[in-house]
Amino acid sequence: MTTAAANTAWERGRFDERSGPSKVLFGRMYEDASIELGAFRPGGRIFCIASAGCTAMKLAPRHQVVAVDLNPAQLAYAARRFAGLPEARGSAERVMSFGRAFAPLAGWWPSKVRAFLDLGDTSEQVAFWRRHLDTRRFRGALDVFFSGSALRAIYAPQFLAVLPRHLGGVMRGRMERCFARHPNRTNPHARALLLGELPHEPPPPEARGIRLVHADAAAYLEAEPAGSFDGFTLSNILDGASASYARRLFAAVRHAAAPGAVVVLRSFAEPRAASPTNHAVEDRAMLWGLVDVRPALALEELSEGLGAVRPTSVVTRTKLDVPPEQAWEGLMFYEQIVERPSLPLRLLLPAPIRTEGRKESVGDEARCFYESGQLLKRVTRIERGRHYEFEVVEQNLDIGGGIRLAGGSYTLSGLSGERTEVALQTRFVSPQRPRWLWRPIESTACHLFHRHILGAMRRSAAEDRIVRGTAGGYSGRS
Repeated sequence: MTTAAANTAWERGRFDERSGPSKVLFGRMYEDASIELGAFRPGGRIFCIASAGCTAMKLAPRHQVVAVDLNPAQLAYAARRFAGLPEARGSAERVMSFGRAFAPLAGWWPSKVRAFLDLGDTSEQVAFWRRHLDTRRFRGALDVFFSGSALRAIYAPQFLAVLPRHLGGVMRGRMERCFARHPNRTNPHARALLLGELPHEPPPPEARGIRLVHADAAAYLEAEPAGSFDGFTLSNILDGASASYARRLFAAVRHAAAPGAVVVLRSFAEPRAASPTNHAVEDRAMLWGLVDVRPALALEELSEGLGAVRPTSVVTRTKLDVPPEQAWEGLMFYEQIVERPSLPLRLLLPAPIRTEGRKESVGDEARCFYESGQLLKRVTRIERGRHYEFEVVEQNLDIGGGIRLAGGSYTLSGLSGERTEVALQTRFVSPQRPRWLWRPIESTACHLFHRHILGAMRRSAAEDRIVRGTAGGYSGRS
């Protein structure tokens, strides 16, 4: 089955931003399905992100599984695995294989790693890890491998925005956390990660009954009957998705959730606070900062604790010599400004072409077309005469090397003498690091952009004031 796909970073079927066909990204899933097996009641209908098919196959003997994926190449690969074909290497495995090729330079000889993986006592594992593997050379190599410049050469900015700072150190901490809790000898995820071994496990007979769907997860669940799933395992599909998509997905899950349904969601992000619903320490795959297990109806609470990067907010203010009601009537998006922007703005920002759609009521959507792409904006809040707010729900537009727009707002405040202060806010997420360097640069560019908009509003208000003054409307006001 195929349904229309919504635009997310995963839709391209590639880790990078280059054009080209979709690829098999994952030859196997680095997720411990024992989390799902413990969370879902047997016999239930389960919504599953297909990926490489590992979790779906683990669940199939005890559940009715619907496996969904945006990536047609990945979905076809999962189908081959369900039919009994062996695992193959995807883009993720090739990246890790490249890193493992340099492991001996850090003292990680295959014989030493195998000896470590043969251990079954967690205290011995931690001692071996600290003495023989977590060396200064290894720490330095991992920091380089997980540096921003190295990751940007492989991954699109949307995938990087959620990653914690000092990722090399964070990942070493997660690895040691796993070695201190789970015996290596019985942990297939440790062997897959450290040695790249992909053992062939024949699929269970029930794998042939897994229903495969080419679709966006939110779009598919929105179209399903209410209460049709008993469990949802969402992998880490929100790593690389906007906050608006997360809200849409959570709403779709709640719609499709049967009473008592449970959701499992993973993320590479570091959670902002400790939570009893975070089972990352129990996931033997050791990669995750968040493995959240909670009732579907409690998903809204998760939105504040995902650990995703908070948008940067930039606000610019100006004063108009018109009353608030007149300023409100003249409110418009910058795409409708006919004045030519300054040279710095022309160099920094894409040129607008036109806007289609409505923006007068909450829920209205307007698609903004540029020479190099487009945005879709949705109105989220209106207090007539005072506040107008929108979110960016789709972005097919390159801005500043990967900046993702989250939304913006206009706030109008009345001043004495029938004047109005307008505060224009833009919210965005930037992958550029370090933030102490890039934040002021991006904020300066954003202020220039705001001043272009507000300057055009001021001139438009002045022209309208002259017209109204000539007609006896606002003549003599200051």
